[in-house]
Amino acid sequence: GQCLGGSTLLNIAISINLFDSNPGVLEQWKNRGADIESDDLRAAFDRVGKMLNIAEIPPDIGGENGRILFDGIASIDPKKEALYFQKNYLNCYGCGYCNWGCPYERKMSMLETYLPQAVHEFGVKIVANCKAVEIEKSGRRGRGVRCQYHGRELFVKADKIVVSSGTVASSVLLLDSGIGNNAGKFVSFNAATPITGVFDREINGFDGVQMASFVHMDGYLFESWFNPPMTQSVSMAGWFEEHFELLENYRKMGSIGIAMGTESNAEIVKSALVRNLLGAVKYRMSASDLARMKAAIVQLINLFFAAGAI
Repeated sequence: GQCLGGSTLLNIAISINLFDSNPGVLEQWKNRGADIESDDLRAAFDRVGKMLNIAEIPPDIGGENGRILFDGIASIDPKKEALYFQKNYLNCYGCGYCNWGCPYERKMSMLETYLPQAVHEFGVKIVANCKAVEIEKSGRRGRGVRCQYHGRELFVKADKIVVSSGTVASSVLLLDSGIGNNAGKFVSFNAATPITGVFDREINGFDGVQMASFVHMDGYLFESWFNPPMTQSVSMAGWFEEHFELLENYRKMGSIGIAMGTESNAEIVKSALVRNLLGAVKYRMSASDLARMKAAIVQLINLFFAAGAI
């Protein structure tokens, strides 16, 4: 997110504890050269959880769309269990506008938590609309960051530099700074696609948080997911009259997404010229990932029918 607070201001506030969801990933990171002490990481998760007020959402703000997974999963795979997400929020109204920055300031984003603390307790000065262009080095140590701010260049001198701009932007900054042999390589991400089902009753998926419940399947997640009308229409299949007629059933729609972690076969493009022309990410879905995604789509469609979709 290009805003103060970053993506935490605009995301859906889902907070997943690594040790609960995928503890084996630490061993994968270690094999890639990132050996992280698990006890230290667990303690960090606990500190952040308290600061952000992370807790499981109650069913009343999950809405009817969040119930679809509970209704359908027992029929297609009784061994799986639907659960409500844990989120960083406080007194959520369930307005359904998480992705647009909560208008009621109920999402515990960086804008509501760590940034005010940094300013008021530690005297940090925040410079918004300032783009980090390059980390300048002295030998093998960074000595500061060259930035662009409203058309002029700034240099921020620093003994320690934290790069925290997401996978793509962080990799681009490191590549442009000539740092790291493996920067931008072995990239994986969540490949996702939504499926919409129409029911013979009103679901009113807009009445609740955008993403409420999930099921851990074998190799991917099912996640309840809903949007205001304009954004929901973009994610739906169909053209012209067919699309218009489908959207007339907006109140009767349920929507669930598939989120699947990909293989580490993507790469951030090193050349700035090529990035500007063709985009920053070089990726082609592997045959095994494509097969998993196809199987997930079929299974999710069956779940919709089991939950009462027509």
